[in-house]
Amino acid sequence: MQHTANGRAAGNAARVALISGAASGIGLATAARLVDSGWTVYAGFRPEGRSAPPRQAQPRGQLHWLPLEVTDAAARHAALREIERAHGRLDALINNAGIHAGGPLEEVPEGTLRQVMEVNFFGAIALTRTFLPLMRLAGGGVILMVSSLSGLIGLPFDGAYAASKFALEGASESLRYELEPFGVKVVLLEPGAYATALAATPPGAGATPSAYRQFEQLRHARAGQGAHGAAPAEAARIIEETLLQHAPQLRVPCGAQALSVTEQLRTLAGDARRDFALAAAGVRG
Repeated sequence: MQHTANGRAAGNAARVALISGAASGIGLATAARLVDSGWTVYAGFRPEGRSAPPRQAQPRGQLHWLPLEVTDAAARHAALREIERAHGRLDALINNAGIHAGGPLEEVPEGTLRQVMEVNFFGAIALTRTFLPLMRLAGGGVILMVSSLSGLIGLPFDGAYAASKFALEGASESLRYELEPFGVKVVLLEPGAYATALAATPPGAGATPSAYRQFEQLRHARAGQGAHGAAPAEAARIIEETLLQHAPQLRVPCGAQALSVTEQLRTLAGDARRDFALAAAGVRG
């Protein structure tokens, strides 16, 4: 199968994309946008004991729902078999599945810390490794990792999530250089705040009071606030534009907040960086 420079299959065949974590938020918005633009989209969702698509999912063009727990090797390879059998290629892999766990790093349960790393880092890398042979043989495509501003700066009481995103950033940069000879592009999308279920996750829902007074204050202040930020449709637009670029940059700030933060971080060091991190987390210095 011959590909153009931006990874689209030659001829009239629609581009094929796989999105993990597509049941809601940015993943769902991206699936809808790409289908409306003529893509064939495989939307991965975490089945949690059921194989039917999420209730909020509506029939839409070439949208195919896949039960896909990214930490499950059998589910990953089942997705590969289905896409390879139907299309023989994958033009875009969007690693969007992610979970969050806030709290002082000392107090985050070890099982929770490992789960965050398993989904956000190991799951994304494992899904990428599953599909890489198919993409290399096809000679093109884009692997888009949905990272975070937390992959650029570690905020207090966000260490578990930041660790997973810092790891994803480093591995993805290495992978980008490794895949250049094969025509496969790797991109890190770094979103700011979006109104998603992840944004609505309460900071550290611990059963006992924290030894960290500032965290207790932060937790009480944010209780019941719910999701906040820009509409996921904005991120979906940026993702589609990035996928269609001939030479996308490695790191793509996603949204006005991300653009502002990224620009500020270029100039910050020492106490200035510390003060920025405390303020961003809502913690008093």
